[in-house]
Amino acid sequence: MFVGGLAPSVTTERLREYFSQYGKVIDATVMVDRDSSRSKGFGFVTFDDQSGAERLFGMPGLEIDGKMVRLHPLVYSLHDRTLM
Repeated sequence: MFVGGLAPSVTTERLREYFSQYGKVIDATVMVDRDSSRSKGFGFVTFDDQSGAERLFGMPGLEIDGKMVRLHPLVYSLHDRTLM
């Protein structure tokens, strides 16, 4: 799933730690600028099964490190092998 609006202090480890309370996280990544290594303010989390993510989409007001975040599901298209 896409996680937007991350505070600059949120690391990949912190993202994984936070979302692990909702299910088994198999991947978590905070996207960073390749030149400055600073967070771009968004990342991605993949759960072992969909139920972890599904629980989150109905929850209001998710906050990580003092900042409200936005969640969006990602769907993999088998037709063109891209994320939508």
